[in-house]
Amino acid sequence: MSSDRDTTRIVRSWLEEGVTALPDRVLDGVLDQLPATRQRRSLWRWFAIGDVGANARLAMAAVAVVVVAVLGFGLLPAIVGPSGPGGPAPSPTPAPTPTPAILPSPAAEATLTPGRYTLQAFSVPGISLDVPAGWFPCYGDPNEEGVCSERQLEVAALIVQNVVAGQCGSGGELRSPPPGPSVDELVAAISNIPGVTVTPAIDVSIDGIAGKELTVTAAEPASCTIQTWATSDRTNGMGNDETDIVRILDVGGTRVLIVGAYHLAYPEAQADAALVRQLLDSVQIAR
Repeated sequence: MSSDRDTTRIVRSWLEEGVTALPDRVLDGVLDQLPATRQRRSLWRWFAIGDVGANARLAMAAVAVVVVAVLGFGLLPAIVGPSGPGGPAPSPTPAPTPTPAILPSPAAEATLTPGRYTLQAFSVPGISLDVPAGWFPCYGDPNEEGVCSERQLEVAALIVQNVVAGQCGSGGELRSPPPGPSVDELVAAISNIPGVTVTPAIDVSIDGIAGKELTVTAAEPASCTIQTWATSDRTNGMGNDETDIVRILDVGGTRVLIVGAYHLAYPEAQADAALVRQLLDSVQIAR
C-alpha cells in the first residue's frame, strides 16, 4: 500500500475482524511506515513519546499484534481430547472367552486333556467344570454325569430322587415317601441317612444360584457297603473310608446334587480333598 489512509483502513479492518494473518501487501505497507533509527531508546520511554504520528502508532500496534499472534500460536498447546492427543484412545478389545469342550462319553475310556468341559448327557444343560490332568469321564446319562481319577476321586452332578432308609440288612431300602422337591427337604433327608455322619449344612452359591453344602462320611467299621441316595437308575454306595462333599441347589426348578468324593485312608487324602474341592469350586452353570 502507498497510501497511509489505505494502510490505516486495512489494519483497522483487520483488528476488528480478528484475522490471524496479514496479507503480504499489507504487511509490507505496515513495515514501510515504521521509522528507521539507529538510536537505542528505552522501550517504555519510546511508547511514552507524544510526537509519534497516529499512523506510525497504528502500524506499530499492528506489528505487535502480528508478533503476539505468531508467538501465541507457537505457544498454544496441542488440542487434546479426553484421553490425550488426537482424541480418546481406542478401547482394548476383550479377549474372547474360550468355549468349554464337550465332555465325551465314558465309553471312550480316554484320559481327558486338561481344560474346561461341559456336561453333555446331563439333563440340566450348561454345567461345566475345570478338569485337571489324569481324569476321565466315568458317568454319562441324563441323571448322572461326571469325571473320575485313577485314585478313585469323583466329581459328578446327579438328579437325586430319594435316600436310603437303612443299611445292610435292609438292602438299601429307600424312604417312603421320598423327600419333597426342595433343597432343604433333601438336605434334611441326607442328614438322617443311617450309617453315615453328616456335618451341618452351610450356605453355598454357584453363579448366583443359592444352595447348601454338607459333608457326608461313611461310618467305620461297616460290615456292608454303605448306601446313600438314589437317582431313577441306581442307588449310590460309599466305601468305608469315603467322604463326599455335597452341594445341593435348585437350577431353574430342577434340584441338582453336585458331589465330590475322596478317600480318607489314602496317604494323599489331604491333597485329594483339596483337589476335589478345587473341581467343585470350578463348577459353573450357564443360564
